[in-house]
Amino acid sequence: MSNNRKCVMISSTARDLPEHRKEVMDACLCQSIFPVMMEHLPASDDEAISASLKMVDEADIYLGVFAHRYGYVPKEHNPHQVSVTEMEYNRAVERNIPRCIFIMHDDHLLKASDIDIENVAKLRKLKERLQVGNVVNFFKSPNELRTQVINSLSKLRESQFIEMIIVLTQYSFMRSEEIATRREKLLETKIPLSFLWQIVRCAKCKRLLAIKRTKGTITYSHFHQNCPNSSDWVSSEKLHPRVIDLLTHLVVFTCP
Repeated sequence: MSNNRKCVMISSTARDLPEHRKEVMDACLCQSIFPVMMEHLPASDDEAISASLKMVDEADIYLGVFAHRYGYVPKEHNPHQVSVTEMEYNRAVERNIPRCIFIMHDDHLLKASDIDIENVAKLRKLKERLQVGNVVNFFKSPNELRTQVINSLSKLRESQFIEMIIVLTQYSFMRSEEIATRREKLLETKIPLSFLWQIVRCAKCKRLLAIKRTKGTITYSHFHQNCPNSSDWVSSEKLHPRVIDLLTHLVVFTCP
C-alpha cells in the first residue's frame, strides 16, 4: 500500500473457518494492520481468480490459515487445477512478501463436514510446501490462533518497522529541514519498546535517556522497571522530547 498503514491479505477457506477468520481479523486490527479477505467468491472463475490475486498484489503481508479443506478449485483457466487458496499462496511467494502461516493442529476439534475428502492429497502436498521456507504455527483453537497471529505480526512489525542505521560514535550531520522532516515522520508512528530497550543498553544512549521521569513521559527508568517485551508498542508522542531528538539523529526510519 502507498500509505504508512500496512495491509495484510488473509487467505483461508471460508466455510469451515468463520470463527477463526474473525479472530484473525481482530488480531490484525489490534496490531494496526488492515486486514483484507474474500468473503464471497464472485460469480465466475475468472473473477474469483483475478479478485483473489489482486488482493495479494496489493497486500504488504500474506497471512494463510489452513485447516482440512483445500478450497475452491476453478474449472476454467486453471490448467493445474489448484485451489484459489493455493493460488494466493503462490502469488505471495512470487512477490516475495512476508508470509505468516498457520496450520490447524491435529488436536483441534472439528466436524466431519469440515474435512475435504476429495482433495486430501492436494491439501497434504500444499501443507508440505508451506512448511518449507516458512515459520509455521499450529493452532488448537480460534483463541490460540488469535494469540499466534498477534505475536507473529508484532514480531514482523518490529523487524520491518525500522531498517536502521544507528551511529554510536557521533551524531549524523543533517540539514535542519531533514531533521524536522524525520522528527515529524517519527511522531506519526508507534515504536516497539524492545527497540528502545536495545538503544538504552548502549552507554551513550543510556546516558541521554536517564532523564528524570515526569507525568505523561516515558524514560529509561520507566523501561528498566517494566522490562518491555517485543509485543509492547508506545506512541512517539509519549516520549520525552530529548528521546525524540536522540532517535531523530540516530535512526533512519521506515514507517510500518
